[in-house]
Amino acid sequence: MDGRDPFAVELEQFQGPLDLLLHLIRTQGIDIFDIPIARITEQFLRAVERLPPSALDRAGEFLEMAATLVRIKAQMLFPRPTPPDEEAGVDPRTALVERLVAYARIQAAARALADRHDAWAQRWPRGWREPRPRRAPPPVVATWAEVVAAAAKLVARRRPPLTYRPSARPVSVRARLRALWRALQRRPRWRFERLARHPHERRWSSPPSSLVWNSPSAVGCACGNSCPSGRCGCYADALRPRSSIMDLSRKIEAALFASLEPLTLADLARLEDGATEADVAAALAALRAEYATTGRAVDIVEVAGGVQLRTRPEFAPVLARLDTVPEPGRLSAAALETLAVIAYHQPISRAQIEAIRGVGCGAVLRTLLDRELITVVGRGDGVGRPSLYGTTTRFLEHFGFRSLDDLPPLEGFDAWASGDGGA
Repeated sequence: MDGRDPFAVELEQFQGPLDLLLHLIRTQGIDIFDIPIARITEQFLRAVERLPPSALDRAGEFLEMAATLVRIKAQMLFPRPTPPDEEAGVDPRTALVERLVAYARIQAAARALADRHDAWAQRWPRGWREPRPRRAPPPVVATWAEVVAAAAKLVARRRPPLTYRPSARPVSVRARLRALWRALQRRPRWRFERLARHPHERRWSSPPSSLVWNSPSAVGCACGNSCPSGRCGCYADALRPRSSIMDLSRKIEAALFASLEPLTLADLARLEDGATEADVAAALAALRAEYATTGRAVDIVEVAGGVQLRTRPEFAPVLARLDTVPEPGRLSAAALETLAVIAYHQPISRAQIEAIRGVGCGAVLRTLLDRELITVVGRGDGVGRPSLYGTTTRFLEHFGFRSLDDLPPLEGFDAWASGDGGA
């Protein structure tokens, strides 16, 4: 670009003064760590002059950056001390460059979130429906005499604790483990009551110690990884009958179809009396295998700490033809940038968000709060104890993250932010 030509930009297309500065740097192939401050200041001022008088609220942020650029330009006109002093030798552009690099990372993170949402939107969930209103519990009306009488009845129901006196057994835990492991090697599936018998008895052993010897927490998982409490599902698959696993998987399938939100393993374990999270994990594995072999149009995906039924991505163009299928909601660039700042720096206050973005974000925060993508997670220690914001479970659902650990590291955007001028 010829610096002598008139430079005209429309400020409405930029998110703030930092966005405009990055645009000027990128379009001219300028090294972000060696900004020609005089030329950039002149172009920035010409852009600010195009603001109409009615846009004074928006002009304030650009005027503040213009004053910063003029101050830096004036500082760079001062003669450099010889020999250079450490304090006087600091480049006056350093603070501005650090803000630009941090903002460039946030812009890259916002684009990554947008791409993530576009890919996740190819997996359609259940259609939205009006949630059923929760019934308020009936008010409890009781006198103190009735409360005391009810408490007395509860105390009367208490039974003395049962005392168990297990008798000593000649079989050690190590020997019992070896016998159990040999049995599993001979046959991969056993009924639990068969494994719970004492090795020298044909009938049920009376003390509970033999059951303790055979518990998954004592022997580890059948996979040999010594998983605590058999949470990986190996014991559920080895000790639970196949028919019972398939029956549980059908209940899980019905629950996932009826639910509009992801269900955790604990939620699904409530579908059947006595079912554990390991049983649910085994049933989910069987259900996924069945979906994969039969070519179903839906799949079970992990999102927001739970599991959910969603369509496969290849069916997204077909579903888009239906008027009854809701379109996935999209966020503006300002909302994505604000959401990226909160996701990577939570808990964070409004003032800190605006310092990173270089622009006010009150309206954007209200929109994100209304959409339940963020929430107030606490209060800061500064003046007035400002509200601190953090992301919600709805944020994970919106972008298809299992947890915040799935966010790409912000440091991964350093190469882009510190490239050759960001061109």
